Amino acid sequence: MRRAIFTIFALLWSGAALADYAEGLRAYRIRDYPTALKEFIVAGRNGNIEAQNYLGNMYVRGLGVNQNDQEAMRWFSAAADAGHPASQFNVGLMLLEGRGQRRDPEKAYFWFILASKGNARDIADLATKNIDVVKKRLTPQQIEDAEALVKIWRPRR
Repeated sequence: MRRAIFTIFALLWSGAALADYAEGLRAYRIRDYPTALKEFIVAGRNGNIEAQNYLGNMYVRGLGVNQNDQEAMRWFSAAADAGHPASQFNVGLMLLEGRGQRRDPEKAYFWFILASKGNARDIADLATKNIDVVKKRLTPQQIEDAEALVKIWRPRR
């Protein structure tokens, strides 16, 4: 009985997060960024990785909020940790450029590899190009370490 109640609660909770995301996306598309922000924050806090990615984009670009690389990195990282390829690419790019965190080409390389393995072909292509660029800046040991981490990495759920 408890399991059934928990399952029903979980389904209702995830349905609410999807509704928040859908409303946020609608608002984003018509450039109603204050509404999009409000809805995406609710959905993002409830684990919606698409909303988290949009929040990262809003903060990195200053859409409806003050531009804030640290906040962008926080939202991109949440989605990247859950396996979102575009967010993985964005985390890699921000680490490569030193935006929102200290510049770290080795970690950027790690995130680009993960993004290149995702099912988003356009992101995978961009990530692959960045892998080639970053790899030239790393030592063989750094490359080996990052690739070893990729092999054991699992998305958070």
